[in-house]
Amino acid sequence: MLKVIEVANLLGVSKVTIYKKMEKFKKELKPHLHKKRNITFLDDEGVEIIRQSLIENNVIFEKIDIENQVKELEETLDKKVDQLEWMNTQLLTAYRDDILNLRFVLDLLNGQIKVKTSQLKDKEEMLADYKDINRLNKERIKGLETFLETP
Repeated sequence: MLKVIEVANLLGVSKVTIYKKMEKFKKELKPHLHKKRNITFLDDEGVEIIRQSLIENNVIFEKIDIENQVKELEETLDKKVDQLEWMNTQLLTAYRDDILNLRFVLDLLNGQIKVKTSQLKDKEEMLADYKDINRLNKERIKGLETFLETP
């Protein structure tokens, strides 16, 4: 025989809930209720009646139901972990591929910079040569003009 508070603790509900169930199932529980010194006790059959009522109202769950739910959650979690591992692998592969592609592009651009730098240097040399030729031609023209002006 258990006290009301012990039944409440056993079933994981408040003692108010137990008293409400005792009121609701007064007829069924009457032979299973015992009072001693103003303390109410329930026998095992009375506890089972209340437990079944709580299960029907989804207040408490059967141990088997909880175990099944835990098993389902573990399976779902395992699937999610597998999915995350697969996604991680895919991301790492894509990341590595992107790095390789970027290195290739960087090498290509560095090669183009070298070519353009060389072309720019050649152009500057050609421009310097042109300026020298242009200066020499101006000097020659001036010399010819001076020669032609002299009688």
